[in-house]
Amino acid sequence: MSADAASTAAVPRRVIGPYDRVVMAGVEYRGGGSDEVGHTLVRTDASEAAEGFTHEAYHRARGVPGFRYDRGYYEPGKVKARHLAGVASLTHLAPWERSQILWRLEWVRAAMRDADAGEGSRSDEGLRAVVRRHRVRIAGLDCARLGSEAGSARNAPRRATAAARSKARAGRVLMIRQPPAPKALRTWIKRFEEGGCDPLALRKRTYRSGYRRAHFDPEVHLALQVVACRYATRTRPKIRRLHEDLLIAVAAINERRQGEGRPPVACPSLKALSKVIAGLSKFEVYAGRHGLEAARRRFQVVSYGPDVSRPFERIEIDEWTVDLQKLAVESGVWEHMAPQMREKVTRVRYALCAALDGASRCYVGLSLRPTACVENAMQALHMACVDKTPYARAVGAATPWDMYGGLEMVVTDTGASFVDENFQSGVLALGGEPYMPPTGLPHLRGMIERGFGSLRTRLAGRFTGQTHEHVVAKGNYDPLTDASLTVGEWAEVMVRHAVDHYHNWPHEALGGDTPRNRWVELNRTVGTTDAADRHTLREVFGIRLRRTVGGHGVRVMGLRYNAERLQTFFRAAGPVEVDVRVDPLDLGYVSAFIEGGWLTLRCHREAFDGVAVDAWLRASEDLRRRYADLARVSLPVALAAIRDIQAISDAAVVRAGIAALAPTSEALDRLDRQMGIAFELPPDPVAEVGADAGPGDPLLGGFATGGPVGDPDVPPGPPDRPTPPPPRRRFRMSDK
Repeated sequence: MSADAASTAAVPRRVIGPYDRVVMAGVEYRGGGSDEVGHTLVRTDASEAAEGFTHEAYHRARGVPGFRYDRGYYEPGKVKARHLAGVASLTHLAPWERSQILWRLEWVRAAMRDADAGEGSRSDEGLRAVVRRHRVRIAGLDCARLGSEAGSARNAPRRATAAARSKARAGRVLMIRQPPAPKALRTWIKRFEEGGCDPLALRKRTYRSGYRRAHFDPEVHLALQVVACRYATRTRPKIRRLHEDLLIAVAAINERRQGEGRPPVACPSLKALSKVIAGLSKFEVYAGRHGLEAARRRFQVVSYGPDVSRPFERIEIDEWTVDLQKLAVESGVWEHMAPQMREKVTRVRYALCAALDGASRCYVGLSLRPTACVENAMQALHMACVDKTPYARAVGAATPWDMYGGLEMVVTDTGASFVDENFQSGVLALGGEPYMPPTGLPHLRGMIERGFGSLRTRLAGRFTGQTHEHVVAKGNYDPLTDASLTVGEWAEVMVRHAVDHYHNWPHEALGGDTPRNRWVELNRTVGTTDAADRHTLREVFGIRLRRTVGGHGVRVMGLRYNAERLQTFFRAAGPVEVDVRVDPLDLGYVSAFIEGGWLTLRCHREAFDGVAVDAWLRASEDLRRRYADLARVSLPVALAAIRDIQAISDAAVVRAGIAALAPTSEALDRLDRQMGIAFELPPDPVAEVGADAGPGDPLLGGFATGGPVGDPDVPPGPPDRPTPPPPRRRFRMSDK
């Protein structure tokens, strides 16, 4: 391959299977075939019309808001699994349920692997042998995953979360699950196979349990509903007084039944009446008790090694502890340090997490953190799903880092970072299959082990090429002031080494071919499974927050996010807290979990598309310092400050690359409190006249994950009228 060809990023060739779902411009398709020219997609509506898309057109469509890609969505087994589980994805379940599914999945895999190896059967005795062979190993995984959690009971999610953050202590009691009996294990295997090997098929069916028939006689039930509706009246009666009315109504029913020779019926309790009232629409109740106009004001929503033949068939991920003192010695920096400075850098160690593609031997993800942790593993996994060329360009690499795709098998060891529920469920939610070979057999993960060996022998010798010449030139190197510079420079060299040197160096396992050549060739001839869309990635990897739905939608860092479906939900449920996911590099959208699924919400300011959380925080603080009266800051001034700081922040984040740290949910909440909740942007005179989303905005009503997608309800544009002067408004940022 010529140097020009190597430095040019080719349009990726994706493979869309017959059961995959693609949503573009509000139209839902299933795969109809892929070749070297492009894709044939078939509409899922009544027309079932087939449409052709070239690889270039499909690649452009991925960047359009509203694009969705769900691998295997229409596969019969997975359809059945979703139906029985009652949810569309593992991310829709509570952490304790995901942990339970992962535990069951490990038992099912163990039984199926033993059966394939001829060491077990599905008889009671065969499954007992499976339990005897694997109970210690799976119990160890359970302990590593649960940490200090107090089991996985339904009432333990909050306690388990707090315990998981606590440091391990000697003598702490760890609770593990009892291994399954043969009958239960056989049932799980059957459900797993019938569900298309989708882990959702292993969800415990008790989520549907409960007495679903009417608890009361039809006459009593009708009286209960009639009396409950009286709560939403202008007299604003108390529930206890309404229960007295219910007693009178039931007494009249019994008097009539006695005359007909039928037995009497019991009156529902005060608690039963309160439960029915609590289930009434919050909007209707408030309108009935306080008036329609008051309800509209109250609920108004502002309208703004193995045998692999194709890329990403097998990804291996592992962590390597990097000793910065050793790197300093091998690079020649150590000899220029004063003795007291050497003491400061002696104990500095970082954890590098790397993801390697089995077919091409290309690095598809790298992440550097002060310690080995699940966040490190999640960042490497995230990078495997996105184009990393901006990181390569930022450090001056000559070739693109465009290796990404949809996950299939993800191979790890049994380290704490990889057995963590967040990592395991993240792989499954992205369509991948997590696999942990037995401990003590590193050859089953030989590619990534040899990859780290290559780093040890090659990288240290080339460290001087990027760092030594300008660090040594400083004379006495000061690790106290330049410790972060050392780590940042090492991360930069790591990217340069992987993208320019390693990817373009002949590889023994590839018969002398280079990893980049093999990637380009396989991408051209075989293609890769399409990667998850950005909204799915946000739901899996985004910063996790809890926010209250209000009349403005939801607020995140002082920005408002809203949709018509969120308005409907708010009118029915009232101001309740919901889970929210935020992409730290894009405040243009957030995902909110309502009514059993994720809803993508757009920011009321289009200027925030692509704006990072860090840039927004810096811009708000900069404006606070520059302007004493924030209410006098105009919108253009505020947006200009955001753009300037965003450019600086983008360069810093991209340059930091594999060592960039995303803010945590705790950090964002803490910053909100410390900064006085920053400020809210001044109003846009044009936007204030009509709706925030103009005609044709595909996100006007938001869109959900995992369900059918209909045509958006697009209202007419704003009427022509004079632009009113912007009202004076104090700056604030509130997430309540």
